[in-house]
Amino acid sequence: MARHPKAPRGIEPEFDIDPDYALLVRRAREGLGLTQENLGRMINVKPSVISHVETGKMKPDMFLARALMHSLKVNLLVRSAELDSATR
Repeated sequence: MARHPKAPRGIEPEFDIDPDYALLVRRAREGLGLTQENLGRMINVKPSVISHVETGKMKPDMFLARALMHSLKVNLLVRSAELDSATR
């Protein structure tokens, strides 16, 4: 795993799920022409999980986020520091 160029050796920057994850997932899925059922099958989750993510009812954990990112070729992670500075 590549580390941030300014991060001290052995310390990885912390990441969180992008606040716009629901929209990003839906647009990426639709852009690939996949149904919620297709995507669920690809990453071994129920279509209802995909629906809950896309409606914002469920924030994906890191495991699910990485599976979605891999399957949809979309980035769902942002640096926690960026989120902290945006909320100030």
